[in-house]
Amino acid sequence: MEALKNAQKGHVEAPAFRMKMVSTEANDKSSGMTVELVKPDLLYWKSEENGQVTVEMWSDGKKTYMRQGPTGEIKPSLMEVSSLVTQARQGDPLATLIEKARELKFVGHEEVKGVPASAYTFKSVLMNMDSAVKLWISDTN
Repeated sequence: MEALKNAQKGHVEAPAFRMKMVSTEANDKSSGMTVELVKPDLLYWKSEENGQVTVEMWSDGKKTYMRQGPTGEIKPSLMEVSSLVTQARQGDPLATLIEKARELKFVGHEEVKGVPASAYTFKSVLMNMDSAVKLWISDTN
C-alpha cells in the first residue's frame, strides 16, 4: 500500500504527468480518458467510447482547442484553460482509488511502452461503482 501512496504523491508533485483510465462495463462497452498535464498549464485531454475518440482538447495555457469526434474539425474552444487544469489536478481519481483500495496484490514486473514497471491489482470504488484496478508504477523514478 505504501508504494501506491508514494506513487500518488509523486503523481501530484510531478512537473508533468500522463494518466490513462479505461473502464469496461458489464455489457463490454468501454470508455477511456487520457490526460497529459505539464505544469503550469499545458494540457491534452481525450475521451473515448468503444475505441472511438469523442472529444479531444489541447491547450498551451493561452488558447484552448477542441475536436469532437475522431474526424471533427479542430476549433478554438471558449473553455477557460485554468478551469481545465484545476479540474485535471483536483479530480485525482488515483487518490480516490488508492484511498478505497482493498485486496491489494503485487503481480510482478512488466514493461509499459518499454519502461519497466511494478504492477498491482486491487479492488476499489470510483464514482460509486465497484472497480477492479490494475496499476503500473514506473520502476525508473
